[in-house]
Amino acid sequence: MNESAVGTHYKILGREDVFEGAPFMGTYVDQGGKVSVKEGGEFYLYFCEEKAQWIVGVDPNSGEGWLYAEDSAPSPTLVKAVWNYWDCQTNTWKNDGEVKIVKIKGPPPPPPLPIGPQTRDEADTKKRRVVGSSSSSNPYMQNTYGLGDGLSQIDWSGVKLVPFQKLFYQEHPMVTKMPSKQVDEFRQKNQISISGTNIPKPIRTFGESSFPPYLVNELKKAG
Repeated sequence: MNESAVGTHYKILGREDVFEGAPFMGTYVDQGGKVSVKEGGEFYLYFCEEKAQWIVGVDPNSGEGWLYAEDSAPSPTLVKAVWNYWDCQTNTWKNDGEVKIVKIKGPPPPPPLPIGPQTRDEADTKKRRVVGSSSSSNPYMQNTYGLGDGLSQIDWSGVKLVPFQKLFYQEHPMVTKMPSKQVDEFRQKNQISISGTNIPKPIRTFGESSFPPYLVNELKKAG
């Protein structure tokens, strides 16, 4: 059964000693189409049809990310395969993080469809009804079986949608922990001049760049 629905909230859980400070951990909100966005808009939890994988990354169209599980489950909470994560310290994939995704809340249930008595003559009339003008000759405009008669208008007021923000840069936990003295020494040693306010700390290796793993690998290949 597919429990995925717009507005459903999922939470990524894992070992604290492995994922402490990891920016992709947290709560995600289902946007429909097997895509969920993290609260704040930095990361996505999505299903890649081409790879048949559930992935957590910054671009839902890339097929790349920081976490992945080879599983075609209809919902991330139904994934049975082991989740793999990218270890920036060793630049390798590992699977000992005990990662799992749980549903913490869902959208309000839709209102019940109106059901009333219907005679055989009324049912036959619905099947013969034509949508639009009675003189329409377009067969694609004909509702032969009365499809969609019982559908009701969706009330979006009860669904919390997360606004999308293009905040792609996420400071690596190792960079965040760098003391100010070490930052100043690195800038002085490498002749880095800065101006303005809220200047981000420098990154010393590709492993601290927070780039997707596939990009880090290409940079390393290029030397």
